[in-house]
Amino acid sequence: MKNAVTEILRYCREENTFGALLLCGAWGTGKTYLLEHEIRDSLGDAFVLIRLSLFGEDSVDGVRRKASAACASFNMPLAPVRQEDGCRLILAFDDLERTNLSQVEILGCINEYCENLHIKTIVVANEEKLETLSQQRAEGESREYLLYSEMKEKLIVRTVRLTMDPAKVVAGVIAQYASPREDYLAFLRENAGELSAVLEVCELHNIRSLRCGVQDFERIYGLCREADLPPEAIRKFFSSFVLFTILAKGGKITRSRTTGYSLNRLQQNYPGHYWDRYMPDCLKDGAISGAWDLPAIRQALARTGDYLAGKMRPENMLRFLSFLEMDDDMVSAGWESYLQLAYSGALDAEEYLNLLSNLAAARAYGYAWPCVPDMNAVSAGLSESLRAACEGEEAPAFPGNLPEEDVTDQFTEAEQEIYEQILSFFQERRYLLIQDRNRLAAALSQRDERAFYRCRRCRIDLFSDAMAKDALAWYASLADNQRRVAFRDILVKIAETSREDAEEEAFAGLAVLKEGLRRLEQDSEGQPLTQIVIRSFAERL
Repeated sequence: MKNAVTEILRYCREENTFGALLLCGAWGTGKTYLLEHEIRDSLGDAFVLIRLSLFGEDSVDGVRRKASAACASFNMPLAPVRQEDGCRLILAFDDLERTNLSQVEILGCINEYCENLHIKTIVVANEEKLETLSQQRAEGESREYLLYSEMKEKLIVRTVRLTMDPAKVVAGVIAQYASPREDYLAFLRENAGELSAVLEVCELHNIRSLRCGVQDFERIYGLCREADLPPEAIRKFFSSFVLFTILAKGGKITRSRTTGYSLNRLQQNYPGHYWDRYMPDCLKDGAISGAWDLPAIRQALARTGDYLAGKMRPENMLRFLSFLEMDDDMVSAGWESYLQLAYSGALDAEEYLNLLSNLAAARAYGYAWPCVPDMNAVSAGLSESLRAACEGEEAPAFPGNLPEEDVTDQFTEAEQEIYEQILSFFQERRYLLIQDRNRLAAALSQRDERAFYRCRRCRIDLFSDAMAKDALAWYASLADNQRRVAFRDILVKIAETSREDAEEEAFAGLAVLKEGLRRLEQDSEGQPLTQIVIRSFAERL
């Protein structure tokens, strides 16, 4: 950055005016800030530097009007030097890649000020985006344009590429950060080195993203202090959060509807700066979408606090520790109770994956557990856990991280089946079938017409005897054939679309409903139209 400042100042102060200077660099590297502060302050009162943003400009006349108005506000004529005091004008055209004008139009306009009016001119751009944008426009329109590189050769005589000094950038961000929390400001100063290291390792030198991470973490910092977490834990939350934010805003984070964030593997890619345990999904969602689930965040922080303070029972610590993080006393005291949690379905999907990984790791090291797990019971517990995860309206969260391939290669056949059970549940979105079934069962048992109508596009994984009895009782209570036909059409549609890929026994309840309809038809003797409507329902099941 120091070399960039030196070169820009040299260009501005040179007596000869010849061509423009291009200041280029990736988005967020501080090009605008450099002009508005370091360059302007260094030039002093002998120069008037006017920065004009080209963001969204769609006409050359609009650019000219903006330049004239800006110069008038500084009482500066559109000339190289103001006559009365010799003050020199410098025009800086920012956001070149974000204009709606063609490269020919905007660079031709800038050339008027530089070559024809002999005004010192700085062009600010992310040159990588310029090349792409120019080519896209040339391909998408029938008229031909000169390539950006050809236009640049005519206008630009000097190019300065801005590279970031992470330590200096971090120092500047912290110095400018305003907060009523003096403890947070002190925390930022104490962790300036960690911020610099995060910028180095992620290789996305975007100051705006860094500022977002620092600003958003302030609320998390307050919650960490409320949870009385130790400084080292807060530092790990901080480093993980800022790194995740920079990567997310740089388009490096993916979130699948089925696999969540699990494929990003940040702990493996950024060891020492990112920890999965210190970046739960509730913080990831907040960083990406601004959906700050404060109760979930408080719960995650409290769980971390309990673990660090040794308040967790051994069986609960075994739920999320990796094999090499365990100790002998913990395993001896908690292993059997931990397995009972796994058998009962008390673990979540990520904790079952952790169990599988730890079983494989123990075999690799020749370690013998206090007792051998019953993998059939583990599978049954997983089924119960997945079922319970579907009780809410929201889709269950996919495990944060999947085991590496070298770990899954070591799974036994039983472990591999459980692993595939988890993957298929999320990747095939089986939870949607369960959630739809729960919604339909609730609508039938409560005789909620509005909820039942909303189920018309549901696909379910089974139709039970209990659902059949509720459906029959509700259907029998309907007062007219119009409502009976509407009821029939919705339930038949659900059954037709759901049974395509399902096991026949999963829909045994339909036979119960069909038999009940036949009895209901017999009980409707003397009402031939009603009998026909009921019979049509039974025949379509």
